[in-house]
Amino acid sequence: MKNKRLYVQPEAFKTLFIMLLEAIPINFGKGVQCQLNMHSDKASVYILVKTSLRSVKDALHSKLQQVQIQSPELANAYMQMHGIHYIGYIYRSDDLDKKEFFRKVIQECISTICG
Repeated sequence: MKNKRLYVQPEAFKTLFIMLLEAIPINFGKGVQCQLNMHSDKASVYILVKTSLRSVKDALHSKLQQVQIQSPELANAYMQMHGIHYIGYIYRSDDLDKKEFFRKVIQECISTICG
């Protein structure tokens, strides 16, 4: 069986990169360990999680596997800088219900871990 690959337009990665650049200078508020930034367009949902907790990356990965988000529709990126973890996702789908489900899965996972 062949692995399916997601072809992502450079513009989509540009969007995620801009989200990253905007998130880097923002400091966490007192008692805050996670920040969640979401953006949508016609074709995709973009999510960037900024966190001081390494466990968030693993929890998100496990949750996405558990709910069987199809990898041909999902691209991700990860970066760590000065002890802060940045986890980015691009989820491509024309189905609005699928995009909403993806957003909710991420929000619930972040809420569970970070409160």
